[in-house]
Amino acid sequence: MISNQSLTKAVLNYKASSAVVGGVPCSDDGEAELIDVLGEVVHLDDRANSANLLICPELLRAPIPKAEPYPVESLGVILGAAATALHETIKAPLALCCQSVLASASLAAQAHFDVMLPWGKKTPLSLFLLTVAESGERKSGVDDVVLSAAKAQERQDMEAYNDKQKVYESDFAQWCVFRFKAATNSRRMQPPIPF
Repeated sequence: MISNQSLTKAVLNYKASSAVVGGVPCSDDGEAELIDVLGEVVHLDDRANSANLLICPELLRAPIPKAEPYPVESLGVILGAAATALHETIKAPLALCCQSVLASASLAAQAHFDVMLPWGKKTPLSLFLLTVAESGERKSGVDDVVLSAAKAQERQDMEAYNDKQKVYESDFAQWCVFRFKAATNSRRMQPPIPF
């Protein structure tokens, strides 16, 4: 006799022609059949024992095959060489380096070029990319190197914006004072309105 603990660890033996009776797959003759962890076949005569079983559902998706190598040569001479150099220097996966280089090239080009779609619509040259990788695969390390020039430009533009914003706020405050004085003086000079 097999213990209840072993039954909970049992793996259901699915047959191509099996039917499901009471949540337990059954063979053609109506007996529920299980294979425990040790490989012993267990026949369940009563359904009381089957209520304690943990039945694992089948996966709804197929297993993911191993990814094909990233086509680095498709990036061209400049971007391909940059991605390969990043891969060799930072030791990040080559596909991750290629994705980052492609994203930064798109960021640099999208302000200067548009794409004409086959049906005649003109749209910005933008890519929307999503990188999925394990923690520690150097996603941030690669992006920091690739986007360092863009981040430096952003910092420089933000400093220039802040300087211009301070000048604007000072000029706006002066304009508000002059406007208030002009409005106050114009009310004093107007003759009273007759009834």
